[in-house]
Amino acid sequence: QACGFEYTSKLQRMFQDIGVSKTLISEYEKYCQNYHITDIVDFSVMVLSSNSWPFSGSSNFIIPIEV
Repeated sequence: QACGFEYTSKLQRMFQDIGVSKTLISEYEKYCQNYHITDIVDFSVMVLSSNSWPFSGSSNFIIPIEV
């Protein structure tokens, strides 16, 4: 049961989410380097599929204009 198709499928999507997150962060850093943007905010972003990760609830998060 713990290693069934649904479980491993969700786990695979979780690894894909982590890969996408790393790619996006890397592309953002390259963008900042290419355009000589030095006044950047230090932050980290994770892409998480709602059907794969065990979320406890939603939150209202507003990204500041500075970001």
